[in-house]
Amino acid sequence: MTVYDAYGASQATWESMFAQADVDTVVFDIQDVGARFYTYIWTMYTSMLAAARVGKRYVVLDRPNPIGGRAYGPMMTPAYSSGVGLREIVQQHGMTVGELARLFTTEFLPAAGRSVDLHVVRCRHWKRDRLAADTDLPWVMPSPNMPTSDTALVYPGTGLFEGVASITEGRGTCRPFELIGRGGRRGRRVGRRAGRVRPAPGAVPALLTVQSIRRGREPIQADNRIPARVRVRLATLGCGPHTDIRGARHADRSAMPATSRPPVLHLVVSGTEPVAELEPFITACQQLGWEVHLIADPDAADTMDLDALADLTHHPAHADDQVPAALPEAEAYAVAPASFDLVNRWAYGFNDNLALRLLNEATSVGLPLLVVPVPDPALARHPAFLENLERMRHWGVVVTGAAEAGDPTPWRAAVQVVAEWTRFARVPARLAALPAEVSAQPPELPTQPLGVPVRPLGEQSRGADELALQSG
Repeated sequence: MTVYDAYGASQATWESMFAQADVDTVVFDIQDVGARFYTYIWTMYTSMLAAARVGKRYVVLDRPNPIGGRAYGPMMTPAYSSGVGLREIVQQHGMTVGELARLFTTEFLPAAGRSVDLHVVRCRHWKRDRLAADTDLPWVMPSPNMPTSDTALVYPGTGLFEGVASITEGRGTCRPFELIGRGGRRGRRVGRRAGRVRPAPGAVPALLTVQSIRRGREPIQADNRIPARVRVRLATLGCGPHTDIRGARHADRSAMPATSRPPVLHLVVSGTEPVAELEPFITACQQLGWEVHLIADPDAADTMDLDALADLTHHPAHADDQVPAALPEAEAYAVAPASFDLVNRWAYGFNDNLALRLLNEATSVGLPLLVVPVPDPALARHPAFLENLERMRHWGVVVTGAAEAGDPTPWRAAVQVVAEWTRFARVPARLAALPAEVSAQPPELPTQPLGVPVRPLGEQSRGADELALQSG
């Protein structure tokens, strides 16, 4: 099979490709993300023009719009037409690719003196108020900087920052288009102002390092730390007539409506020895309503039975260096077990594997973090290890006492922390009808409270005296 390069192809280039391939029918089967400047729809438009000119049949395999069927934003005007907007549609167009193809055929191709033999294979059961996150379909990245369905939700707005040379829109991080940054004093000023805005636009200050940026087809390596950056955070999502996708992520989620999508816990595992308490901890988190995704550091990837843990979580375990496409955004992180090596490398800012990169970003943006230290007994009292655990408490990380073999107390304390987080997380539909004292009750807890002060989801870091955990 011959593969043709269609990136940025003009109508004449398409005509030449059709002639070389000697095709009778052109099939378009690409996932769009619902934004006018996402270029796949203009690839479809240009190839439709070419197919009309040379008399080819054009078939569109329709796909759902991952951000719903509501149109929103300004209309593109002809004076500003370009490769990211060839014709007059609104910024968040609210259509599937099949609907866009019909619009092009009835409105735009006749104006260009063209008519194409169009056939649309419709997608079934999609409703206009349904988002990608509301389905059970896995998210497959349609392009390298569209890693999650949340990226698609913010893209129609934050994609505008691509046109500002002095601002980075998060390319080269784990959260492109959710992270908007500018360096220098002005950037720090923007970050401080964003942190004070409530309840919209839903942004918090963040510090992150850009690893790489891709412009067009050529990667540009960047080793520059962006001193000030803003993270856009999503709130209640929907496409009804009175619901806007913009907004703040509330600290207390108990008043939010039930959703079919449970809160996501990223569980980072490390160490060179299996830990018996790990599987019961995962089960307890699931019973509390959390969707658990496993991330292993290199040591754990070599020594733990990740396949068995993946079967328990019902999601693949991630251990490679790239952020996987199927990894959803986390509401919170638990590092359990946390080895001597991982604690020290994280505390000193090492960023050379997937687990550390995600933990560093979670620390930067202020996500809730929980650590269950499980060091080698010979290293448990090492001064650097103890100092780094204290440093993490100062960052706002909840740290249990060190877990020794056969001692369930720190793990029970960890379950209690997750149970407290449940009160502030998205409420899964299957738990929404339960009384609060039932839906937030952790399984197999000690009868006496452990006295764990817990930072609610979304609340920024405070002093170590407020957040230190006494579990013994």
